[in-house]
Amino acid sequence: MTMSTGRNLITTALSFWLVIGIFVDGWAHRNLPSLETFFTPWHAIFYSGFAAVAAWCGWNVVRGRKEGLAWKQAVPTGYLPALVGLAIFMVGGATDMVWHIIFGIETDIDALLSPTHLMLFLGAALIVTAPYRSFSARWVRAESPASFSEFSPTLLSMTLLMVLTSFMFMYLSAFDEAFMRETYGHSAQGQFGNATGLVEFLSHKSGIASILITNVILFAPALLLVRSFKTPFGSFTIAFTVVAALITSLQVFALWPFIVSSFLGGLATDVLAKTIRPSTGRSRLISFAAAASGIFWSLYVGAVALEGMGWAVEFWSGTIIWAALSTGALAVLMSPSERGIEAGEF
Repeated sequence: MTMSTGRNLITTALSFWLVIGIFVDGWAHRNLPSLETFFTPWHAIFYSGFAAVAAWCGWNVVRGRKEGLAWKQAVPTGYLPALVGLAIFMVGGATDMVWHIIFGIETDIDALLSPTHLMLFLGAALIVTAPYRSFSARWVRAESPASFSEFSPTLLSMTLLMVLTSFMFMYLSAFDEAFMRETYGHSAQGQFGNATGLVEFLSHKSGIASILITNVILFAPALLLVRSFKTPFGSFTIAFTVVAALITSLQVFALWPFIVSSFLGGLATDVLAKTIRPSTGRSRLISFAAAASGIFWSLYVGAVALEGMGWAVEFWSGTIIWAALSTGALAVLMSPSERGIEAGEF
């Protein structure tokens, strides 16, 4: 059974409810250290979002059965992994309650590495990407782009995947204020300290790692989209801005300049997607990947520099180049040639 654009959009809206609830709970864990119980208003928000999206997916299966379809055919195209995700999330939620009763409430990086929280992440990732799978099954390598309204559930689905993954890696996110403070000596007032010795060495390593990891989180889904579809203009402006805005919201938008740089980086990515047309060839996809990543992180470094980053030119320029090269390498892996990769092809 095929889901219409409108039905996929409902799935996306309910998935946003779930994800926003996760972010609200994340904000509570970071800013309210006195939390000592599983039963909180923050948990209620995202578990109610889960209940809503579970009821919606279940209702669509029941609707297919009422139309006379067998169970296998009654599951909407692309939604079987989402049903698996719902089961994983349900088990993860139940075991998370037991985990908290036994081991208490996590308040730092341990919360992002808790096995039960990783189960919740896996389940949520399978749920929110259902509209992408649904769209991909019926619209592959289109000669012309889908309308923005038709493509929007797919775009928002992948945006939610970026958001969820960014949340789980916030301890190495290039947009996270707490991480930035530890990495560059940053305070909420925008002042950077001058680290020396081992501290400076470790901060450089962490800063480089944060950019390279965030680069993969953003551009792997982006390349997946442009490899198969001619994305409507504005797609990456929306996606990258939403990711930066939600991550910075965890610290009350203390690093709001990154929202601006992500908006501009997304806009540049949209321009490149329109001019290079990466869905039409392997070399175009690789060129798009390297150029989009390089521009995005150049803008990011510019935003950090406004706050007084203080990195030597070799550090920030080399990191930008590494980000561009790694994104180009992702493009190579995502679009192997039919004859394989031969010597001298690059």
